[in-house]
Formats: sequence, C-alpha cells, structure tokens
Amino acid sequence: MLSYIQYFLATTITYTAPSAEQVLDLMVRPSSDSWETSRISAPLNQQIKSAMNKLFMELTEQVFQELDKELQKRDPAGWATCFSTVCMLLYCVELTQIAAHGIVMHKQMHQPSENPPSIDDGLEVCRRLEFKPVTHLTEYFHGVYYSRKSPEAKSAGRVCNPIRDQVGDSGLDKDSLALAMDVRKILRKNGMCLPEISCVLTKSRGISECQNQNTSFPSRIW
Repeated sequence: MLSYIQYFLATTITYTAPSAEQVLDLMVRPSSDSWETSRISAPLNQQIKSAMNKLFMELTEQVFQELDKELQKRDPAGWATCFSTVCMLLYCVELTQIAAHGIVMHKQMHQPSENPPSIDDGLEVCRRLEFKPVTHLTEYFHGVYYSRKSPEAKSAGRVCNPIRDQVGDSGLDKDSLALAMDVRKILRKNGMCLPEISCVLTKSRGISECQNQNTSFPSRIW
C-alpha cells in the first residue's frame, strides 16, 4: 500500500475529456471568446494528495509498529515478513531521496528569486535519511536475526540468513524459502557470489559493502 501511495503522489490527476467539458459548461466565463483549457486541476490535485499524504503518514506509523512487534518475537518464521517490509520501507526512503533532489532542482530552475534550497541542502536531507532511519532499520533487522554473523559462530543456532546461507532446515515455511531463493537468483544475476558472500555495514561510511572483493554489488539487509 505504501508503494502504491508513493506512486500515486508522484502522478498528476487530470479530468477526462468529457468531464472537463461538463465542468466548463457549468463555469461562468467573463467573455464568449474561445478558451484553451487544461484538464489538470490544481485544487483537485492538492485536495486529493493532501488526503493521501495524511493516509501515507498514518499507514507508515502502523507499519513501523507492526514491524517492531514482529521483530521483537525473534522468530525465524517471521523473517520473510520482516525482510519484505524493510525492503519496502527502504524503497520508500529512496523515493523520498529522489523527490527531495527533484524539488531542489525544480525550485532552482523555476523559482530562482525565492531563495531556493541549494543542492547541498538536498544532499543533507538524503544523508539524514541514510544515516538515521535506514541505518537503524538495517541494524535492528540484523541484530534480531544475527544475519551478519557467520553460520559457524557461537550463536549459530540463532543465525537466520537464508539468502546468504544454505536454506535447508532453517525454520522457514516454503513461501519464505521461495522468497529467499528468488532473491538469491536476483543477486547471482547481478554478479554476486553466493553462498560465500558476507556483507557488512561499514560504519565509517554508512553504506553497505561486500567483503568479497570480486563483486561491487551493494547490500543493506542480506
């Protein structure tokens, strides 16, 4: 739902041609001259998107609350749900970063006299998103499932990383195992070596890097 709302907020709502004609017939025009009209309604866009933005904020809060409850269970059976939810939240963060950069560029091009934000301001928003919610989400997820620890570690009994490791008897149902296998296929297609690969979050840089130097495919949560 969150991804659909994000997509909706990035679109422009327009009237259909018949609807536009009906609206124009009801409007009082100051002259009988022919009018060139646009089917884009700014008030309509603002009203609907304002309501959708409020819904988005409420749903995001609910998603965080439910994700927190699921993670606190530390149950491998909930791995697929948590993994998918974190992926969608990271996707929403990435869309927000893109939007922030787009807003800065738009204001610089079309509103230069209104003291628009600088490119550095846009980058700062992106950095804050990267170092706070993104880092917190990934660290929380990995901490619950010990997914950055080696399968040979002392806590191996609690390690749950079916994407990196062999996905045999791991306590996951068949749908979760299928998800892990699908992700593995995507990673292999993009050049990542599995299952030997082990990814860690580089704290000094705030981004994910793979320990295997033969690949440059980045990862946050596997």
